[in-house]
Amino acid sequence: MFQVGDWVVDPHGSIGYIEQIHGFQVRVKLVRNKFGKKTNQINHYYINELSPTPVEASEKTQILSIVDIALDTNDRDWFFELTERMGTE
Repeated sequence: MFQVGDWVVDPHGSIGYIEQIHGFQVRVKLVRNKFGKKTNQINHYYINELSPTPVEASEKTQILSIVDIALDTNDRDWFFELTERMGTE
């Protein structure tokens, strides 16, 4: 099941992370819309409407996209993990 901080994809294809969980409802801060453009939106969903975000990327282009999300959310540890990983692929 999901936890606070997990990255998810909403039913429309937008990417964000879970800020709060209240029973079967979750509050998600969206950082990218379905077109890949930056957004700063808060939405509420039922937990079964969300899918986990595939963060395991093997190609550099996919990793670069994820690095953008890490930068947008000021997640320093994740940024360093991803950039280190790019050097090994």
